[in-house]
Amino acid sequence: MMAAAPGERTPAGGAADRCPGPLLALTLVSLYALLVLAPLIPGVHPVIGSVLVTVLFTLGALIAASLWARLSLGPWVELIAFVLAGLNWFLYATIGMSGPLARFALRPASDILLVFAMIMGGLLLSRIIRERGVIIPVAIVLALADVFTVFFGPTGETLEKAPAIVEAVSVKLPAMGSAAGPAGIAGLTHIATLGPGDTFFAALFFAVIVRFGLSMRRTFAWLFGVTAVVLALVVALPSAPPIPVLPLMAGGFLVANWREVRLTRREWCYVGIVIVFVIVLLAVLWRAVQAAP
Repeated sequence: MMAAAPGERTPAGGAADRCPGPLLALTLVSLYALLVLAPLIPGVHPVIGSVLVTVLFTLGALIAASLWARLSLGPWVELIAFVLAGLNWFLYATIGMSGPLARFALRPASDILLVFAMIMGGLLLSRIIRERGVIIPVAIVLALADVFTVFFGPTGETLEKAPAIVEAVSVKLPAMGSAAGPAGIAGLTHIATLGPGDTFFAALFFAVIVRFGLSMRRTFAWLFGVTAVVLALVVALPSAPPIPVLPLMAGGFLVANWREVRLTRREWCYVGIVIVFVIVLLAVLWRAVQAAP
């Protein structure tokens, strides 16, 4: 029996591994079609439409991340794909996006390129995780950092003072039927945004799942279930505050793989030290942000 070298992803088996190319193409095309066609569908209750768009896009993005994680592309391929997709996203997002037709057709294309770039980045970063025991502290630290950035750190400040910047670097989910009214495409509006880090770290988690032979099906179910339910509630309640998605995914990942990823008592002590250090560091950064003019 041949074992995989540390840091290399191994196929997880199943239909997704036998024909990943067509499935990936279908998933990306479906995500683009959702962003373009949802605003043209009339007669759907706003809350139901918002929940449907959010849940379906979340499902598609996670499927794309899980499919890419099954491929052994190599670090250089992932790096080149990340750079090229990022550059194309930048061009799409900054050139000719002011008109209604451009917002309707080109902006969704730039959002799909952003999703693809973040997936490639997540796969590339996942290569530094070479032992199962590292997964737990990584997931916990990522969750703490995301909570800090959204509620106390730069993301929260930017959301409050310059929301256009957050919108520019996020995937914009359209309101269902918003372009089907008398105003046509000019009436297109968006209901929510998904940050680039969400698909980035979803790809990282799925790559780790494949590398260490953990359950992809169980992990996907937990990640999608927890994330989709909470996002649907946030979208359905307009008064709800912005919710960081990464702690949801990290929690789902840990619950799905708790029995397979075990730490010794000494390793848990190290994890506790790291968590305390991160909390103290984030508290210092928060005080610095509060004291800044």
